[in-house]
Amino acid sequence: MNRKQDSERIQREASKRFALPVPQPYEEVRPLVIRANVGDTVQINFENKLGRRASIHVQGLSYNVLTSDGANVGFNPDSTISRRICYTWQADQEGVFLFSDMADTRSGEDGTNVHGLFGAIIVEAAGSTWYDLVTGKPMDSGLFADIYHPAKPAFREYAVFFHDELEINTADGGQPVDPHTGLPSGTTAISYRSEPMRNRLPLDHHADPADTAEDISMSSWAYGDPATPVFQSYTGERVIIRFLMPADKPRNISFVLHGHLWRAQPDDPFTRIIPIQGAVSVGNVFNIEPERTKYPGDYLYRSGSLRWDVESGMWGIFRVLSRGIRYHCKAACRSVKHWWEKKWYEK
Repeated sequence: MNRKQDSERIQREASKRFALPVPQPYEEVRPLVIRANVGDTVQINFENKLGRRASIHVQGLSYNVLTSDGANVGFNPDSTISRRICYTWQADQEGVFLFSDMADTRSGEDGTNVHGLFGAIIVEAAGSTWYDLVTGKPMDSGLFADIYHPAKPAFREYAVFFHDELEINTADGGQPVDPHTGLPSGTTAISYRSEPMRNRLPLDHHADPADTAEDISMSSWAYGDPATPVFQSYTGERVIIRFLMPADKPRNISFVLHGHLWRAQPDDPFTRIIPIQGAVSVGNVFNIEPERTKYPGDYLYRSGSLRWDVESGMWGIFRVLSRGIRYHCKAACRSVKHWWEKKWYEK
């Protein structure tokens, strides 16, 4: 059997097991990512319906510790709440800033950060505007955005949250089980979504060994796109990944993007070039700007831990497309739009 026939057979078998389309993050719940410009004031009216105290604590931005710390520390007023509060922060520097619950970081398995009470505030350069990647319309919040500035190169921005040890149950309320071993199986995730390998590997133990190869199990052509976020870009585009680790265990992981390199410190031209961001633990954030991609295709992004994290669902796809006529038309229209806005402003 040649490779084409083998691929067709795998696709037929996969279609039987994956008959339903996989919902993508923009169709489901996702972490809250708020964007602001340097100099802005950010306010959140926070309402707590959890039945226990909760809060929002932002790392790195300026705020009044008496009213907006989101924590109960020492003799400071308690800014965790049981009902409602208004938090205020000053966007005084560019970058990505993680927020999480400091009222209940982790009490047993019921900590609110474990269940997803985390997000980010991304502060762009003053004068920036951001738009939906698909519709091109202005947006208030979201994981992905096109960022434009009148005096700086545009770029695509992806906010990515890696979190592990999720409390996930099956549809009948039980614990997920690996179909190959029959043992309980944990789950890791990216931005509330997960694609564990137990859902993609063939269940027939007598199947062709080629079916279990990693390149086949991760194939979108054979199994469909993973449930984790799929980043989309065009060749040659500038891309910035805002990478965050909000929860759960204080153990180091890493971030890998196949086929790409980047500077360890994006703003330092003399810093070393790396293929992996290591030493990532709870509370860490990183700005990753990969070298611009020359060749279209699907590139794997994942945790550096194959045995546990990737196997349990912590992987996804960075999809780079060719620059077709549609791309050049969109780019031209946006350039004219920004030129006209600038001319109107100068009047």
